[in-house]
Amino acid sequence: VVWCLGAMFAPMQAYPAEFAPPVRGWMSWERFTVEEDCTRFPDTCISERLILTMADAMKEEGLVDSGYTMIKLDEGVFMTRDEHGNLQADPQRFPRGIKYIADQLRSKGMKLGLYSDVGTATCCGLPALNISAVDDEWADAQLQRDAEMFVSLGMDYIMVDGCNPKGNDYKGMNVTYPKLGRALTAAAKKLGRPMPWYSCSWSDYVADMVCGGARKEPCLPLHYIAENCHSARMYSDIADTWDDSSGGNHGVKNIINFWTQNPQLAAFRNSFLRPSGPSRQVFYNDPDELMVGNPGLSQSEWEVQMGMWVMWAAPLIMSTEIRNGSLSKEAKAILLNKEVLSLADDTLGLQATQCKSPWCSNAPVLYGGRITVWNKTLADGSVAVALLNTGNFGGKGNPFGDFNTTFTAQAVGLNCGRPVPPAPSPTTYQHTKNAFQEAVPPSNIKCDANASLEQMTARCSADDKCASFSFSAGAGGCLKPCSLDTKWVNSTGIDGYIKAGACGSPLEGPSFRARDLFKHKDLGTFKSVFWQEVDESSIVLLRLTCLETSGVTFV
Repeated sequence: VVWCLGAMFAPMQAYPAEFAPPVRGWMSWERFTVEEDCTRFPDTCISERLILTMADAMKEEGLVDSGYTMIKLDEGVFMTRDEHGNLQADPQRFPRGIKYIADQLRSKGMKLGLYSDVGTATCCGLPALNISAVDDEWADAQLQRDAEMFVSLGMDYIMVDGCNPKGNDYKGMNVTYPKLGRALTAAAKKLGRPMPWYSCSWSDYVADMVCGGARKEPCLPLHYIAENCHSARMYSDIADTWDDSSGGNHGVKNIINFWTQNPQLAAFRNSFLRPSGPSRQVFYNDPDELMVGNPGLSQSEWEVQMGMWVMWAAPLIMSTEIRNGSLSKEAKAILLNKEVLSLADDTLGLQATQCKSPWCSNAPVLYGGRITVWNKTLADGSVAVALLNTGNFGGKGNPFGDFNTTFTAQAVGLNCGRPVPPAPSPTTYQHTKNAFQEAVPPSNIKCDANASLEQMTARCSADDKCASFSFSAGAGGCLKPCSLDTKWVNSTGIDGYIKAGACGSPLEGPSFRARDLFKHKDLGTFKSVFWQEVDESSIVLLRLTCLETSGVTFV
């Protein structure tokens, strides 16, 4: 969804069935918006000059060699339609036309991306595709001409927004976006060109305007969106800030919070990548542009965004100034980090999920943040893990305030060929009289002075985080959480009930090596458990590999 501040089935075979990594490149929007005045702003207006000089800078800085090959022109290109209804680029800012730019980019090993909208006008009020949600002979013919025009320009990527739908019919996007997919497929086939990468904002608009903000099926047709688009925006535009205090939730932290609160989006995407699932599709959830290199974030916050985006297997499309040495050495090191980029290019292609095991840190911290652990299995059987601290005292600034963050190998999916033990019966408990186990430091999940033994047993059995409970007849009891450290408490009249096999056996897990990918540093060998202090608004990005590799079969 684009904000301007001054400035039903597409054939799946049309999209590549083999693995294609998420697209990487640069786009004009966040840094340059829709500036049209090239007299006053010749270096930053949306123009041929901006794009070709940016392409040269990307080449010189090594970004193209690292896979950042797509350059996308956003709003501000197509200003009118001619007497035949054809979209026209501004002739002053694009004197040699858009195809000339595409040809120049291709000569540099790069690709052209463009922008449009399914509505009657773009978000900035410029001509759009005006797609009809019902059969309309004239409108459908115009759509096909537009699709052929885009493809004939040499376009390899198109991002399609959803402002101003015809008749204010947001539900109709479940028809208009697939219609455009079919038109692009037909145009590519007719002109003998590859199907362009099709990036949709469909899901964000329908979720907000039809589904009351919920990003869940059946109201939001997630699988249908994945069948028709290569990538899709699920949430708000990003801004060059950490925590958006304006209420728009455009900051990097706000977007991370959204993905933390909507785990179903990663689950649906990963479901069709698994070997046992349906035929593999090329589809990525898109959390929006990279702000790495822009002034609104600190270096540690740049690392947070880059780290989480590669963990999520997201498109990596930066929007920053690169020319004339503007890209700092710190930002360049982050963007070109081969070890970090390898997580984005991993052929298993999973989107990381938050570890919800009781053996992974997950707790609020100072300054409105949280420490969490994210993990995904990689194609070679190793596991990528992100230790994330989103606390922040003063917006942009030097991080301070370390918080211990921990996980076990088994909790993040590193089993090293060991069979995963079957879950024990949840009703099997070890009963100890006049003594119970307590977490260190002491904590309770919930206490109930009126609960019966049967109620306490049922509640502990239903809670994955419950390791045991204490109970006293007539006085109820307390559910006790899993903990890496426990102690026995002797208490006459209060018995303990320990759930068999609760929380796994963390100290019996495999040995592994851990490598810090941002620091290019081997951290050593660990037995099952890993912990490290993580600064506020910072990330530790790890790759774990097994020491015990003989006979390993990774699932």
